[in-house]
Amino acid sequence: LVADSAEEERREIALNDTAANSRYPLNKIRTAKYYWYNAVPKFLYEQFSRFANLYFLFVGVLFLIDSITPSTAGSRFGQIISLCIVIGITAVKEGYEDFWRHREDGRLNRSKAQVLGSRGECKWGELRVGDVIHLEDQDLVPADIILVASCESDGLAYIETKQLDGESNLKVKFAPPLFQERFYEESTAVEVVGNVECDH
Repeated sequence: LVADSAEEERREIALNDTAANSRYPLNKIRTAKYYWYNAVPKFLYEQFSRFANLYFLFVGVLFLIDSITPSTAGSRFGQIISLCIVIGITAVKEGYEDFWRHREDGRLNRSKAQVLGSRGECKWGELRVGDVIHLEDQDLVPADIILVASCESDGLAYIETKQLDGESNLKVKFAPPLFQERFYEESTAVEVVGNVECDH
């Protein structure tokens, strides 16, 4: 069973062959929690999954039943009004944060990537699995990539993963020697045909 599940989690990616990789989605980044079609139900589900909100809703409903809680009309709706205010403030905060997530996602998806070959420059959100891209020093990379060559002769590259794990120190990555040899020149990199097997 372990071998079967490990096989299912692996995928084969064709280099420089967009048609062979068409079953994979585009590189569109989506960190936002809410969209127009799921905002209200998802928000309410998250709010009433919290014990405190569920408790105050239950108590508020009990306050509305005369036979259980005889009270004056003013205090009858106090719990429900308080809960609505708290949930309303939380909704405004969540909406504000999600608005900025949507803007940042759009900014990253619209930023430019240099794809080797006939595609040339495209947006990061339109990048396809298997595309070979050219990166410059200090470029942001909003995608999972495999280092196939570096401008260093030994194939070393130094990357910063602060946005992923919070560490600001540089990590050393290296391109395998065979890849470094085949992908070092852009003219030969676009002609490379082959497959890379990786974990899903």
